[in-house]
Amino acid sequence: YRQGMTDLEKLNSRIPPKREFARVLSDILEAASNSGVATGSISYKPLSIKDEALLSYKLSLSVSGDYAAVKSYLSDLQQNPELIVVDNVSLENSDLFSENVVLNLNITVYLREGA
Repeated sequence: YRQGMTDLEKLNSRIPPKREFARVLSDILEAASNSGVATGSISYKPLSIKDEALLSYKLSLSVSGDYAAVKSYLSDLQQNPELIVVDNVSLENSDLFSENVVLNLNITVYLREGA
């Protein structure tokens, strides 16, 4: 029971307040820049989780670069200290003779409401 409560506290500490959404989004984009990938279109849709007083932002974005850079970016997202869930990943390469890969991502970012 104690371990479960400790784990819940750790999880809750990784959920930033709603007012920090711009910073979290900036961190996601900065990780792309640091990994050497180019960002494409980005869209997001907020959803409220009433029972938990949380907001989830469903982000859709695409990045492109060589395979190693795309892989590095995905790894950086997983190391993010905030509660970010990678829901869906797809890779595209339209040119068999080029190493340029497009990574399409669906991500959920969780934020605390009322803060």
